[in-house]
Amino acid sequence: KGLPWKATEKEIAEFLVGCSIVGSVFIINNEAGKPSGDAVAKLMEKNDLERALMCNKKSLHERTVGVEETDSDTYIKHVKKVDKVKNEENTFLHLKGLVWTATEEDIKKFLHDCNVKEVVLTTNDRGKPSGDAFVHLDNEGDVQKAMAHNREYLRERFVIVEEIYKAQYIRETQGGFEPNIAKDNITKSYSDCLVRLGNLPLTSSESDIQSFLIDVLVKKITVSRNESGKPSGEAIIETESNDDLVRCLICNNSSFEGRIISVDKVETSELAVKQKEKTISTNKQEVENKDPGSNRYIKLKGLPWKVTEDEIEELLIDCEIVGNVFIIFNEAGKPSGDAVVKLLKKIDLDRALKCNNESLHGRFVCIQETDSDTYNKHARKVEKIENEENTFIRLKGLVWSATAKDIRTFLKGCNVKEVVLTTTSNGKPSGNAFVHLESEADVQKALAHDRKYLRERFVLVEEIYESQYFRETKGFVDRSVQVQPSVNQKSESESEGNFNESLKVENGTTENENIDKDLETVKKEEHGNGISLDAKKPDLKFEIIPSGYISDYEDLLEDCKDLEIDGIIWHRGKVIEDSDSKANIILGCTVENTQVDAEIVKQKLEAVTLVSKVNVLLS
Repeated sequence: KGLPWKATEKEIAEFLVGCSIVGSVFIINNEAGKPSGDAVAKLMEKNDLERALMCNKKSLHERTVGVEETDSDTYIKHVKKVDKVKNEENTFLHLKGLVWTATEEDIKKFLHDCNVKEVVLTTNDRGKPSGDAFVHLDNEGDVQKAMAHNREYLRERFVIVEEIYKAQYIRETQGGFEPNIAKDNITKSYSDCLVRLGNLPLTSSESDIQSFLIDVLVKKITVSRNESGKPSGEAIIETESNDDLVRCLICNNSSFEGRIISVDKVETSELAVKQKEKTISTNKQEVENKDPGSNRYIKLKGLPWKVTEDEIEELLIDCEIVGNVFIIFNEAGKPSGDAVVKLLKKIDLDRALKCNNESLHGRFVCIQETDSDTYNKHARKVEKIENEENTFIRLKGLVWSATAKDIRTFLKGCNVKEVVLTTTSNGKPSGNAFVHLESEADVQKALAHDRKYLRERFVLVEEIYESQYFRETKGFVDRSVQVQPSVNQKSESESEGNFNESLKVENGTTENENIDKDLETVKKEEHGNGISLDAKKPDLKFEIIPSGYISDYEDLLEDCKDLEIDGIIWHRGKVIEDSDSKANIILGCTVENTQVDAEIVKQKLEAVTLVSKVNVLLS
């Protein structure tokens, strides 16, 4: 899993060094016929399996690859036919990517020049069309004619046509399987104190990782390295307790230095046939022992950016959803590819988990059970609550040097009761602030400032529930201190004094004092380097011209913004379409490093895959 799209079967075979592979390596393609990032391989014996599993989490084309054991059903499902089989009918096809309303008659018309014996339209576990069909043709000549229709359109979607083995046809259309393989025998267990962080910047230090893991007591951090001894972008974290492990997992898909970081439990055993009757872990047992009638929560990962809440509800059509589907956005206000959903009962959870790895807009979606904390963290306020103050907002994407005074100035026209700037576990600013306003009218005024700039970064402003406010600010505010009700009732300096008083910690200092000390250090360093604090940081702008036809220009834009250039803060960027159904990309950035100029950034952008040329528009 997690293979780079440009990986070849030969490279994967070489990656599995020392393993005897039976036949070919098969790269799995998605419904659009493009590599999905997964592949299957058949190995000669158990020793080869053990060698292959030792390659887990090693790097290929600078991407960390997951290697895990699977079963024969999964392998056979994805095997591609590479040659004719003697003494067997070679007259079977697999059609993928069909519209859900496709009928047997539609497929016969699609294969209009072929003699069709049988068409089988398959469904998923919920009885919904899978988008696949299996066809039995009259002779091998018909197969060649049918293959000529590969990627032709049936209504609004093009169809992938593949030749398959007779055994695959029978298995997929008649439910054939190998009785000696028991899928239920494969279970997994996880450590109660270890988590794995993925997609870390290669320059991350142990102190950087500690700062990312907010409020987590860490016993040990082990940065993983590849065969050349360089950081692989992963780290194993040993926590002090299971509660700390849960706090780690809540950080999953949070942003760190411009990257979305994955946080996963660490598997301690891959095969547990003999322990089938035992519980997998304490956490799992607690989940199973919960009241079957209580609410459950799921998190969806790997969603396409253009997906809507309605489409997610359609995917979970057999599940009773409580409230809304919430798509999770990153600090730039863009969909992160994740969403959270609250379900009514355990039976709805079971139905939702059956949708795991189903396709949505050509991407396979991962569905996992999560907890109420994760759900509540990402739930957005959609309506007013009776008998509750509806006067709380969250600000995201703040510059780290932002102060309470900056936020009060930013929210001009609003009566502010309280500002809480949260910090990471080592006292560094998190980039988030929580604000308690005087009235609901102030909330509406504050929301009008959404995506406006506070110094060099635009700020996301969103309304939150009272419970979210108190949950997120817990530990940052001494609520025994009376906070003044309105900024208009006190002078600015007095309000700042009350705010600092509310942030007192055990040692008698305030969080703001700690932050101010850090900022003072930064200011001194910048003055020492001859940098004017008041000088406006320069902006650059580029026109990015793709090479050839690109199916998704937004993906290419994100690839460009994934470039890590010291001192460069990327702007949002936009795709500009022309009259020929092609498009170019306009992307700007703010330069905070005086050693970086337009030519350096241009060269970096031109090195991005599928970029043909870059023109400098503003330097």
